[in-house]
Amino acid sequence: MVDHCITLPAGIRVASQATSKEQLDRRFRGYSDWSVISDRMRPSDDIYAYDNMIHPPPGVTDFAGHGGGFVVLRGWCLVGRIHTWVE
Repeated sequence: MVDHCITLPAGIRVASQATSKEQLDRRFRGYSDWSVISDRMRPSDDIYAYDNMIHPPPGVTDFAGHGGGFVVLRGWCLVGRIHTWVE
């Protein structure tokens, strides 16, 4: 099986310090979106809080609008995200 890498679109800002999986497992227990992401994770994956710019670059639709949450990265490849706030 070949892994495909989906990179973060331009305009996404990730926190400088990773968050622990255990913390998010406690915070989002019972959320099906987090359960799916959590099940896909490998021990070396990192979780970061993120936010996106109010006006994303042209063509960016996955993270359009001003909001944020958490992204799970494998290197710089996106494993999943959970969107927790929007303005």
